[in-house]
Amino acid sequence: MAMTKEIQVLKSIYPPQVMMKSAYMFLDRVYVHITEDENTWTVHFAAKGAELPVNIGEEFENVLIAQAVRGMVYQKTHHLREMLLARAMTSSIVDTGNPLKQIKADQQTDDEELADILEDWFEKHE
Repeated sequence: MAMTKEIQVLKSIYPPQVMMKSAYMFLDRVYVHITEDENTWTVHFAAKGAELPVNIGEEFENVLIAQAVRGMVYQKTHHLREMLLARAMTSSIVDTGNPLKQIKADQQTDDEELADILEDWFEKHE
């Protein structure tokens, strides 16, 4: 069984972010080394154990495609996700009550609790 393998990846198809994300997904299984020339990246895989996984090159190519598609979907939908998140956040911030009344009520509760805490238990219960 081979201990190393390398594949060529065209730069014209996959941006650097896709390459790095794809390589990252294999770090737990193999050692990954990437070199480049003008038109391609060369991805070198080396076994971490006794053997290199059989279809490591094909798996890497599938992950490249998956990461590229994820990037495309992100580019097409990130504005919508940001808008939905902004709406969700603003609707959760709206307070219909009177904040001054709430502050006063909280302070009175705190004063009562503090007075109770500071009271000598023996004086109160003997």
